[in-house]
Amino acid sequence: MLVIATLFVLAPFAPAVNTQRVVADIEVAFPSGLAYDSGRSEIFALSPNYSEVYAGTIVVISDATDQVVATISAGSGPSGSIHLLGAAYDSDRGEVFVTDADSCDVLAISDATNALTNTVCDVPYPSYAGTTGAFGIAYDAGRSEVFVANSNSTSNAVSVMNDSTYAVTAYIPIGSRVPGSTGFAPSVAYDSSKGEVFATGLGSEIVSVISDATNEVLANVSVGFPVSSLAYDSGTGEVFAAEPGANTVSVISDATNKVVATISAGNGTPADYYWGLAYDSGRGEIFVPESNTNTVSVISDQTDQVAATLGVSGGPSEAVYDPGKSEVFVADSGDGFVTAISDVPGSTTSMTSSATGTQTSSTSASNGIPEFPGQLVAITIFSAMLVASYVLVRIRKSKRSPCAGLTIKNF
Repeated sequence: MLVIATLFVLAPFAPAVNTQRVVADIEVAFPSGLAYDSGRSEIFALSPNYSEVYAGTIVVISDATDQVVATISAGSGPSGSIHLLGAAYDSDRGEVFVTDADSCDVLAISDATNALTNTVCDVPYPSYAGTTGAFGIAYDAGRSEVFVANSNSTSNAVSVMNDSTYAVTAYIPIGSRVPGSTGFAPSVAYDSSKGEVFATGLGSEIVSVISDATNEVLANVSVGFPVSSLAYDSGTGEVFAAEPGANTVSVISDATNKVVATISAGNGTPADYYWGLAYDSGRGEIFVPESNTNTVSVISDQTDQVAATLGVSGGPSEAVYDPGKSEVFVADSGDGFVTAISDVPGSTTSMTSSATGTQTSSTSASNGIPEFPGQLVAITIFSAMLVASYVLVRIRKSKRSPCAGLTIKNF
């Protein structure tokens, strides 16, 4: 009885599986794409600067302080405006590659000097020049190449760029663009275990699987709804595909190139803006920003179910995982913040960083349950059940004794 009571009382207060919490909000104007720089432990956040139509900036955030440490001007694109959208970190060269959705450019930035080192024009098909933009981007460490998803009014493609010479070495068609499709930016994800790149085009419900050795399409996987973002899960060998129009996330096995699960994520009006997924290798989870509900869904890759839903600032659209800090950074495009979410148990810190300074406040929390009241209730209940167990044992012993209440006389 005592053992059962102990388990009953302490079980609800055992460490829970989901411990995500917001630890910081960093002010960045209209953040869009994000990239994690493992060489310098920094986050590169793209700021299209819609208030200044002809300019764009890249904001560099230190993950040690959650503060902005540099701002890099991207200038203006060939068409006059610039819309920074995708970012990828090249660990071999210590560079961050950034795409411009309003032109055909890919920008190369040195993480040592925080300066532009190259601007690669005409990255998509040459015949597309001036009529298309570069969108999703992924770095292939196995071949030192950068894969760029792009689209024009009728077609979708993936361009392959050498990271040393900045030369485009291949153009890979991945199907036709769906007429009238908007909002779902082409996306790419690199599968390091298979040496493959998963790619989707603008408005397309097809995910193409590309060999990085031959630059040929190996398979086309239909997921049922237009895809906005892809993320590779190295722990399970799967690719997660966000489908905002249906509030779902499809799971594709890289062994079979088939959909093995479809997960409901989000409960608001289907988003007309892309979700940028992030894979948390430390916990085996996928983070799904949902712009219309101002939430981030956390999916377990073991159960293929939503394990937690976190509230963040306005219009979350993109996420990136920082393994050095066990944090996920989320771009809140609607209100101008980059939110840092920790997946490690501990106190919740609300930190707002900007050019004018940092304000911090902390409260103790664990999965939304205050620690002190929970412990107090546990101790009280446990004490009461311990006393009840003791009394019950004494009563039972008393009833079992055949001589209870009798006086033994000697003759």
